[in-house]
Amino acid sequence: MNLKKAAVCFITMALTGLVSVPAFADELGPAFKNGTQITMQQGALIASGAEDRKTSAEASDQNAQKSALPAEVKSKDADTTTVAAKKNQNRAGETPVGVVVTEESKAYSKGAALGNFQIVGYYGEGKTYSGAYTRANHTVAADTDVLPLGTKIFIGDTVYTVEDIGSAVKGNMIDIYFDSYEEAANVTRLGRRYADVYAAVKK
Repeated sequence: MNLKKAAVCFITMALTGLVSVPAFADELGPAFKNGTQITMQQGALIASGAEDRKTSAEASDQNAQKSALPAEVKSKDADTTTVAAKKNQNRAGETPVGVVVTEESKAYSKGAALGNFQIVGYYGEGKTYSGAYTRANHTVAADTDVLPLGTKIFIGDTVYTVEDIGSAVKGNMIDIYFDSYEEAANVTRLGRRYADVYAAVKK
């Protein structure tokens, strides 16, 4: 019999005269040997204490289980990934992003952090939404409500310019132009990809 049930049962039976303290001491355990007397209030506290320990143990077990979860799924929002998990700008096996220091890049320095953006790639030489022609290591498409046309940004060591848009490019997402299908497709070969983005400030 567990401590809580024993205490509650003992109090009920003692009040109705069905059992004496000494007769029930063995059921309650060593703390109640030798005919130790307890009041109803003490009995309630014993029962309450047992419940508190149970609740504490359950909470500890839940915390232990939560700690064992990967960092990216600890958030209650299943669609939200932690910043630490998002900072995966370049991974082996994928097309590198932001590694080319162009002549234009040399003329700018990193300014304010604009956030952590999802990175995707596209290809297809031609005229962009802005009227300029696509150029690798230069042209990107973005949500113009977030990054207006003409905005220059740093991703890694490369300065890109927002010159294009895309129907699926919404919010914190940047679609980088590449010269080939293979390069564009391999940007996300290992799954979703993110990068920290900074404003490019003219030196």
